[in-house]
Amino acid sequence: MKHQCSSVVFRRMRWMALAVLAVAMTMTLTACDVTPERTDSASPDWSRGIKIGEAALDNPIAIISDSQGRRHLAWVGLSDNRRVLRYAQVDSQANVLLERALDIPLHQPQDARFLFDAQGGLHLFFLAKFETWDEWVLFHTRLGAQGELLSTPRLLSLPQEVAQYHQEALNPQGQIEVFWSREMETGIYHLRLSATGEVLLPNSVLVPQAARPAVVADQAGTLHLAWLRTPEPIHQSLVAKEMNYAVFQPATRTLVNKTTVALLEIPPGVVIEGPSIALDNSYTYVLWVQDKRGGKGATGADGYYVAFPTGSPAAQMTPLRFYIPASASTTYQARQDGFAYRHLVTLPQRGLSTDYLVALRPLAGQQPELVTVFVLRLTAKQRGFTQLGSAVLTRGQLVGYQLINDTLNLSLAPALAVGPANDLSLAWLEFLSEGRYEVRYASTAPAVRQKFSALTSKDIASKGLGLLWYDISYIGFLPMAIAWNLLPFLGMVLYTIFRSDVTLDNRQARIALLLVILVQVAAKVFVLWSFLGAGESLLRAGLFFLPTVLAAGAMALYWRSPYRRSPFVSFIIFALVDAFLTIFLAFPIVMAQG
Repeated sequence: MKHQCSSVVFRRMRWMALAVLAVAMTMTLTACDVTPERTDSASPDWSRGIKIGEAALDNPIAIISDSQGRRHLAWVGLSDNRRVLRYAQVDSQANVLLERALDIPLHQPQDARFLFDAQGGLHLFFLAKFETWDEWVLFHTRLGAQGELLSTPRLLSLPQEVAQYHQEALNPQGQIEVFWSREMETGIYHLRLSATGEVLLPNSVLVPQAARPAVVADQAGTLHLAWLRTPEPIHQSLVAKEMNYAVFQPATRTLVNKTTVALLEIPPGVVIEGPSIALDNSYTYVLWVQDKRGGKGATGADGYYVAFPTGSPAAQMTPLRFYIPASASTTYQARQDGFAYRHLVTLPQRGLSTDYLVALRPLAGQQPELVTVFVLRLTAKQRGFTQLGSAVLTRGQLVGYQLINDTLNLSLAPALAVGPANDLSLAWLEFLSEGRYEVRYASTAPAVRQKFSALTSKDIASKGLGLLWYDISYIGFLPMAIAWNLLPFLGMVLYTIFRSDVTLDNRQARIALLLVILVQVAAKVFVLWSFLGAGESLLRAGLFFLPTVLAAGAMALYWRSPYRRSPFVSFIIFALVDAFLTIFLAFPIVMAQG
């Protein structure tokens, strides 16, 4: 009878193993890179993200909308195993009209930016290197309807002068104002181009001992400029950084209303990202990031801004921090008068702010309200290390935010554009592996949201495999499980050595097993004390000891088997089930709660 029973059990286990193997192979073939066709949205206003192409570098994406609602994108990709700028067009329904490599005969082009002239011509500005000089310089070209180059790339920066930052804008006469600098604060240069790309005014230093120009044009064509400058050190352990603002006068090529709108004291290990500049109907904003990468204390990054009525900057204002909760659990509220968003998570909300917010990218031009996107870290299960968010500011105040996407990969380099119908488009990078990224695209247009709302079979398979790999990442907690099981395991081994013939029919064996399990539970409490919130969280305690209860149930099932019931086997079943469920069930839930 026992032989027949074991034979039946073996056959069932064999078929179960084959079924699991078949499912695993199917998931691997359909989604081996854990990459769904469409990334999930975390906002009622945003569509799911579709793939536009692949990138080879974590570098800002250029995106702009034309008058017909087509979006033009450029990013660093590969062609014949060399880095090139790739170009794509996406229509208002999010159909990819074309995607190609731009025929630019220069080395390692990057940091692309688009600008439409007054006649609708598309201009491309980018950094690249000459074959004979391994430094970045600034170039310009014009693109045709199919992404073909209408002009040979022209060098805009000075010969033998490094260019690392650049921004462009149209003046009221339809001419192109170009501002550029290097990282070292040797000065911000300015030159002017015609709509055909001819140089009207050559390079001249506009702001000495400054860097990182940022420019935005308001609806009247006035150009607002922001930049970074490092004054004399204010303390041996602190570095001063100035955020400056002025209005650029094209007629005289001068700056008026120059103001240091913020004076920052930067400790060692903190890197400044920015500034950028943006406008709403009545306020001007200067935004930047302070990224703490070293020095004393924990690392992290925070976004800041100062705001003032347009035309009336104030000196050395107190920077305001972007307070965005770290929790992925959000409650959206409908709004009637929003410019681009119909829903927002209002502030303040309870909970800690994210400790990592970078890549502030505000919407270009003057809009009824300021919309900016950013990269942030969330305390959430089954999400990548960084996701995308967006904030809305009006009249100098942060009024709400959105979480945009929900993916298992790192999300990077967001770029925002607005279309003729006030519909927003977002392009960003999804990290796949070193030197390999997906270029993703999402929209707030209702038709696009509806079009991409359905799940595909690959989405489901990829999501399942992704969740599996995400849970497997918690295998790092295995040493803790070994720690709380080691002493009771050794005790059970010693008992088995001296009483190898005893089964659970023996009262003494049952008592020994109970004592060993009690020791295991006590050791688990000791090892997990910090995760239990020092005993203050009943919910966490319940989550961590639910596996203990389920493990006891698994052990009880073994006792009902017709086989010889061993105390040692009983403990092994209990310990393995408890460790497995604690690592792959309790830890992910607790870590998601932050």
